[in-house]
Amino acid sequence: MARLPAPGEDIELWLHREQMDGRDRVRALLLELGRPDLVVELEQRYRDIELGLDGARSTWHSISAAQRRALKAAAEHGGRLERVGKQYRHRDRHQPYRPIYVATLRNLCARDLTAWDGGAFDPEGAVVVTERGLFVLRHGPHSVEGGRG
Repeated sequence: MARLPAPGEDIELWLHREQMDGRDRVRALLLELGRPDLVVELEQRYRDIELGLDGARSTWHSISAAQRRALKAAAEHGGRLERVGKQYRHRDRHQPYRPIYVATLRNLCARDLTAWDGGAFDPEGAVVVTERGLFVLRHGPHSVEGGRG
């Protein structure tokens, strides 16, 4: 049974130590079983989680094909889409391959992959790709089996 934190002990630090101890026990067990190959895989998995790569892949696979296309279209054309009528277009007013509508962008904004940038009088008049959106674009499309990006 794991020990409980002492009164006044920093809970975050205690949780971190418990997590590291658990990882060490798993590593030791795998080495004891003669599976250093699994230790390498485990270390890579921990690294991907800590760097956010696992979350980026998860986010990428949780959004629809239309949302992926919209995110790519915005990033490929200066990171911004502007509304023209009911559809969104690139900054240079060129029409994307498929129409992009507000519902698609609202979902991306809810996930912090894009942000509204239309101003006070028309907030949904334009959208920009966020840093998180660029990170998901860079690392999300890569599957676990395929190359890590």
